Amino acid sequence: MASNECNELNDAGEGVLDLFLDESGFTGSRLLDANQPVFAYASVAIEEQRAWEILDRARKDHPVQMPELKAQKLLSSERGRNLVAQVLAEIDGLYSFVVQNKRVVLCGKLFEYVFEPVFQFSPELLYEKNLHRFVAMYCFISSVDGVGEETLVQFERYMRSLDPGDAPLLFDPDASAHLPEDHPLKLVFRFANGYRDIIVADNARLRTTTPDEGKYVLDVSAAGLWSLLNHWGQKNRPLRVVCDDSKPIAALLPSLIDEGKEFAIQRAVALGNSPEQFGWDLAEPVALADSRGSPGLQIADLIASSATRVAKEGDESSEIAKALDRHIHPHSIGTDLAPVQLGTRQADVNWLVLMELAERADCQDDPRFGLEAVYEYAEKSWTPDRLGG
Repeated sequence: MASNECNELNDAGEGVLDLFLDESGFTGSRLLDANQPVFAYASVAIEEQRAWEILDRARKDHPVQMPELKAQKLLSSERGRNLVAQVLAEIDGLYSFVVQNKRVVLCGKLFEYVFEPVFQFSPELLYEKNLHRFVAMYCFISSVDGVGEETLVQFERYMRSLDPGDAPLLFDPDASAHLPEDHPLKLVFRFANGYRDIIVADNARLRTTTPDEGKYVLDVSAAGLWSLLNHWGQKNRPLRVVCDDSKPIAALLPSLIDEGKEFAIQRAVALGNSPEQFGWDLAEPVALADSRGSPGLQIADLIASSATRVAKEGDESSEIAKALDRHIHPHSIGTDLAPVQLGTRQADVNWLVLMELAERADCQDDPRFGLEAVYEYAEKSWTPDRLGG
């Protein structure tokens, strides 16, 4: 039955598509929360009546004493897990979700708010060469020691306050002067210190250019919503969207859905993505609702919470994990170490470019001048065991 409905959904090109979205693992701007290292945002394309029937049948087959089905409780018992597995089987092909390792996300934010401001008028080359992924994973693998951990703690604090004094390792040369030159993060510190004024001034504008004076700059839910809207937009049907009530989503909707929609799409395309991946039409304004009265939102919660549980525990062999794996959105963010695998051409070249940028920062030289030529030389000179001719 689920397979037929999936085909019907894929083939239909008209009629409103009902979409319900919920999250799991939300910790606001505290992306380093040790108890909840993973965030998921899930969507299910289903009508409320159909959602109610699925939940009602699952309750009868696997009785639980729970007025509102919550995956976190269900997943703690075998009966609850069987209930979740049955629901996922019935909606096979009708859902998609984004799952994010929040520490990796924070490292990506470091590139966005430390490196990108210096290249704000032309960051396309950096994204084309995957320098953003290199820097993010470089910071991630470097966060295993005390200095690396403190760097992320300070950066997170800085993004909440926008006060550079909260991140001395990044913005005060004296704070990192004692570190040996070969410390992995020394290149990042040199870049941030050298272009400090540009970075701080650009980020200060977040107080006036983002909702609630930049309160949600580190939010991860809006990015998940945006990815999923684009995913379902490919069905070429107007969307009737209901999101579980959320302060960040409520605050960011205008910049995400309304006046900011085209800007976000243009930016994504400028950074190397295909324009065919983006766009959607809404049948009506996005609604925010309480999941207690919505079976569609309850199913979305089951998906999101199951995704965070599986990602956190690393159990990929269960029936639930296998079902989820078929529906994970490609915009999900995990610990992909390929961008920093030294001995590969792209990683070695980006390592050389990062060293070049650190040297330019020391002299406060133009970081963009001839950078394309630097990449071209490094790529042509690369061999599996060394850079240079």
